[in-house]
Order: sequence, then C-alpha cells, then structure tokens
Amino acid sequence: MHWQPLYSPATYSVLVFGIIGVLLAARRIAVAEKAKRWFLYVLRGGVFLGLVVLLFNPIDRRETLLPPQPPAVALLVDCSQSMALGVDQSRLNRAKTTIDSVSRSVQSTRPMQLPLFRFGNQLAKVPGLTELSATEDESLLGNALERIPSRIAGIQSQAVVVFSDGAVSDIGQLDQIASAYRKLKVPVYAMLPQQEELIGDIAITELAVPSRVVPGDQATVHAVIESHGFDGERVVVSIRRGDRLGAAALTSLPITLHDGPTPCDLIVTADSTMDVLEIQVPVLSGEAVGTNNKIPFRLTERDRSLKVLYMEGTTGREYSWLRDALQEDSDIQCIPMVVNNQYAERPSLQRIDDPYRGYPTTRSELFEYDVVICSDISRNAFTPEQIAWTKEL
Repeated sequence: MHWQPLYSPATYSVLVFGIIGVLLAARRIAVAEKAKRWFLYVLRGGVFLGLVVLLFNPIDRRETLLPPQPPAVALLVDCSQSMALGVDQSRLNRAKTTIDSVSRSVQSTRPMQLPLFRFGNQLAKVPGLTELSATEDESLLGNALERIPSRIAGIQSQAVVVFSDGAVSDIGQLDQIASAYRKLKVPVYAMLPQQEELIGDIAITELAVPSRVVPGDQATVHAVIESHGFDGERVVVSIRRGDRLGAAALTSLPITLHDGPTPCDLIVTADSTMDVLEIQVPVLSGEAVGTNNKIPFRLTERDRSLKVLYMEGTTGREYSWLRDALQEDSDIQCIPMVVNNQYAERPSLQRIDDPYRGYPTTRSELFEYDVVICSDISRNAFTPEQIAWTKEL
C-alpha cells in the first residue's frame, strides 16, 4: 500500500487537532444531556477521521513485470500471377526458399517474431509458406503497406520486408506511404527474386491421346504447342518414358515455332511395359515458365472389344435392330437403353438388361464405354454433369 498525500504532514496535524477541538467545543456548548453522550462524539469523531484518511489519498499499486516481447519483422509476399514465372524455379518459390532458410537461421540465434502476410488484390495473414500461391490478378503493394501497421498492432515491429518482382499496380502511392513509414521509424526492405531476361514462353496447351490401346498399336498422340516470342525457332517435340530419366525418346518430331498455336501429331508404338509417358518440348533460354513444356499421360491398355452405350427414344423393340446389327461383330459389345416417359418433364433411361440402372452416374463409369449413341433422347433425361462427361468422352 502506497500513501500519496495531497497536503503536507503539518496540514494534516492541524486538521486532526482541529477536529478534536471542534468535538470538545460542541460537547461543552451542548444543552441537552443526550447530546453530551460520549458515544455520539466517538461516532462523529470516526466520521471526521474517515474524512481525514480519505484526504491522505491511499492508493494500492501493484506492478507486474512481463518478460520482454521479442522484436518482429513483418514478411510481405507478392502472390500475383507474375510471381509464378521462372524456368527452373518460380519467383514465388525462390522467395519461399529464402524466407525458410533465413527464418531458421534467425530463430536459431535469437527469438524473433516473423508474421507472414500475402498480398495481391487484398492483404491476408497466412500461417505458413504452404499457403502462398501465385494466383492473384494484380499486385496492390501500396494497399498492403498501408494496412500492415494495423495488422501488427501491439507487436514491436522492427521492419517490413517485401518479397516482390516489382510488377505492382499502384506504384503511384508508394512515395507517400514510404514517407509515412519514415515517420513511424519502421524501415521497409524489398527483396526482388533473381530474374532472367524474358523473351516469351512455349507451352503444350492441348493433348489428345487414344482412350484405349492394345500392345502393338500405333497410337497417334495429338498436341498443340503454343509459342510467343520464339517465332521461327526450331524445336524437337518428343515422347519419352516418364519412369526412366534420361531414356532415349520413343518418338520425336522437329517443328518450327510460330507466334500462336502449332499443331503436331506423334506416333508411338504401344507397349505393355510402359506406364507413364511424357510429351515434352525443350526449355529455351528466355522462357517465362518451364513447367508447361511437358505433360505426363498414359496409354490405357484394353481388350479388342468395343463397348457401345446405345440409347433409343422410340418405344417398343426399336432398339433391337441396331443392337443386333452391331453385335454381329464379335468385337463389339452393345448395351441398349430405352427411355421411360420420353415427353415427361424428367424422363428416365433404363437398361434393357437391368431396368434399375440408367445412364452412368459417375464419370469413371461412363468412360468405360468407347462409343455413345443417342437416338432422340430429351436433354432433360440427363443431369448437367452427365452432359459434360458425355462431351468430354
């Protein structure tokens, strides 16, 4: 308990003696006998004494010393789409690698808080590096720097470190925001990932492979190579075994690139020992992204029979004519279906061999068929997903 008097001790002494004197004088001049009782004067004296104690202004003050808070450096990572550029490693991955190694080194020598934020269209705090991905449409660095102080309020921030390639959308605000940070005495550092001189990009944008083959088939693989910035360059498109690094190409095709799409067809002999194949175009110096120069795929082995799903909208046994004609070929298996209430709002399809089963309800089930024949079936008999799967097949 700590006493913090408002007045000097002499003043309080005078007050105490003054109260005693007043009480004695009041008793002396009291007329009624009841008013001269000592009980009343002791009670009055207690009240006056309480007032004197209040004038002493007692204050109970306790202090709790908290452990010192470790300093903090806010890490601000650009997650705009331009950070996905890079051949061997994207700009974003380089930033993540740097953050990871520096964080481990710093934390091993001294305690430090490293709050991690991503920015693009908006600023957001993230729990770890795995939450960072280059998906944002634009990079609003000024907006992010403006909001950071409120997001780290209560933290002893020593600095802000920005990881960006510099392709920001609001560069006009940065001078004003930098001035505000100078007043706060919080330095802002920028780290730009190593950047190559970019010329353009090459990417495999389309790939079509036979759905099923048997060993010995000559399978035609169709691809479209999209190129920008490498007009007139000669490259070799090849198909290799994805499970054998450094293996020779199974087939290859030299092409001349043009700005835009260049279609090409490669023929590869199916082999039962092949698992994952890979079509690839070499990465040229100056490419923006290297990961889109190759695509893995499989040639799925099947037996020689052709599996047909046939839907007939005409009632009766109309389905039998086409089914029987197809199945005259022993290599064709036909699964016929008929429609129930063709003109109802929601007609349904039923298999002839199993009326409780209708049109495939999963993509994998539908993709077991090689051919789908649709004879006058209302669109309302299908779900949007079934229509999409059928188009894909």
